[in-house]
Amino acid sequence: MKFGGTFYNNFSNATGSKNKDYAKDVLLDEIARLIELDRANVILILKESGYVLPAKATKKQIIDATVRA
Repeated sequence: MKFGGTFYNNFSNATGSKNKDYAKDVLLDEIARLIELDRANVILILKESGYVLPAKATKKQIIDATVRA
């Protein structure tokens, strides 16, 4: 995580400040962390949400599906 503090605090501060670029960066940073820590569950969650991904999806495929979500 490149931002200090918890995801909740960082995202709350970013959305409260109306800085959409900062909020987007915080959110994408958290998604990248989740992909790194538990790729299989991220893929499973996206598939259960209706997104088609291969079982061994690349980070780019996962991020692209997440951005579309």
